[in-house]
Amino acid sequence: AGMALYQCTPTQIVGCDFVSNTARPFYSIGDELGTGGGAWVFFTDTVFDRCAFRNNQANEGAGIRAWHKITITNSLFANNRAVRQPNDPYPDQGGFGAGVAVNTGSTGSRTFEMINSTVVNNRGEKDVGVSVFGDGNATIWNSILYGNTGTATDQGPIRFQVSGTNDLYFSCVQGLFDPPEPGEDPLVPSDVPGSFDADPVLVDAPGGDFMLTAGSPCVDAGDSSAVPVWAGGDLVGLARFVDDPDVIDRGLGFPVVDIGAYERQVIVACPPDLTGEGDVNTNDFFAFLSLYQAQDPRADFAPGGGINTNDFFAFLAVYQVGC
Repeated sequence: AGMALYQCTPTQIVGCDFVSNTARPFYSIGDELGTGGGAWVFFTDTVFDRCAFRNNQANEGAGIRAWHKITITNSLFANNRAVRQPNDPYPDQGGFGAGVAVNTGSTGSRTFEMINSTVVNNRGEKDVGVSVFGDGNATIWNSILYGNTGTATDQGPIRFQVSGTNDLYFSCVQGLFDPPEPGEDPLVPSDVPGSFDADPVLVDAPGGDFMLTAGSPCVDAGDSSAVPVWAGGDLVGLARFVDDPDVIDRGLGFPVVDIGAYERQVIVACPPDLTGEGDVNTNDFFAFLSLYQAQDPRADFAPGGGINTNDFFAFLAVYQVGC
């Protein structure tokens, strides 16, 4: 594996790439599996922020295999592969969790949360994108799970994207509203608030560019309140909460965060138009006051960094000029 954490103190991994790692079992045949191609986490509270997992391979958990509390934010899982392990004369094993495989539990020490991440183009047999085990629950916010494919014939597209007990909020998930598998109830929109199954319209997914295009339904479609205050921007460190004035907001908050690991950057022709209404008015003034009091980076209108009275007067100057 690229990295292993075993009974460590709480750990935060920030801005790391896990690329082309392989987890192999000790024996070529048998029920022992190679797990955690990119990262293997055992009984360690772990946060992965702004990390990319690409082209890793394992029998299970090609990107990450975890057995403890894990939080993933602003991260990418792409082109990872979960392969089967021969177990002759018994059935082959493995082949699941090409993106993430995690065991959850009913206690707080074994929970899984994914926020503003993109899980795409991973391959395996079944339960390919995000695979959740155990009696606990996974919570997924503002994320894209799309284009993950499996060879199993007894699963539909939704199970190739995410499987196990999970709650989805404001996420783009392929096959989300497809007819349910036998014995399962159909999903209705109220079960998965703000979520949808439309194509995320990425720039060039086959070529490895998973940023959002101007026409993506994921732009301004997330829930801004789900973004942790400590998260340091999107996957490449660019600002979150960038409003696209040409898009009708589908999500919650102001401005509304995009869905996925990348925030679409929009050049704002009129900086004091903080509300994105197309002109400058008292709504923008009160929006600035709220940002200023919260010490939000969007209130930084003066050079020198930080939010102070210089920014207040700089905003007043551009506010009086208008657009």
